[in-house]
Amino acid sequence: MDVKESVNGIIINIANRDKTDSYVPPAMVSVVILAYVVIMLRYYALTFQSFDGYLTTSQMFDIMSIFVIGMALILSVFYLLLSRNVRHMRRERILRARLMDYAEASGADILGLKRIDSDICSREKERAYRIRLIVLMFPVALGIGALLLLDLQTYGIRIIVLCWILSLIAIFAVAPALTDAPRAHEKRTLPFYEEFNRISPRIGIETTEFERVIGVRSFLLFTIISALTFGLFLPVWAFMTFNDMNRHFMEQWYFEDSVIKSLRKTFA
Repeated sequence: MDVKESVNGIIINIANRDKTDSYVPPAMVSVVILAYVVIMLRYYALTFQSFDGYLTTSQMFDIMSIFVIGMALILSVFYLLLSRNVRHMRRERILRARLMDYAEASGADILGLKRIDSDICSREKERAYRIRLIVLMFPVALGIGALLLLDLQTYGIRIIVLCWILSLIAIFAVAPALTDAPRAHEKRTLPFYEEFNRISPRIGIETTEFERVIGVRSFLLFTIISALTFGLFLPVWAFMTFNDMNRHFMEQWYFEDSVIKSLRKTFA
């Protein structure tokens, strides 16, 4: 690939980042957190009331409906987190390839970049993310199916318990990767951009430093807090993960903007 083709590839990739790097405003996530808390508090209130005696079909339907809505809400947030990570990693993998093409076409030694990129690709597998996406959808599908097809008077309690168990399994199958994913991704990709910044003067462009912006998150601590709050901490957990990726996006966009600015100056 020659210089012109690689430059076009870089520009197109960065121009399309709005389609992959979905920056989620904190206010929007806060609204979802509030909705989830209200729904789950209502669910717990109805459940405690049901301890007084026999549940009618209408009461069971109300409890089951609120539970499914709350479960669908929090699982959809985790689903969005996963799918957003996948789209970002896919675009960034292409961007790294175009940056290496440009550096190589400009006469730079890119063996270091290739080695780092190969290590990143070997550690970030889309298939693992797709499996987690399917796991997240299953409890919601089961709950909706139960509402529509089963006799809630007979099976309601058992379905709620089963959905609870499956949703917890789904969340804790996904949560460790999601909690660590932003920091791990940043840790893997940072050396690539540092190496690119090192060789960029030799290929006629100037780029900004790509800095570490994501702190350490403890999966164990978040799990304990979630258990102590009966799941009410889960949306806060998701909010922190959303914000971590938002910060990573902003830092990468600063770097990408500097690349575009420098390329325009070079090829003006």
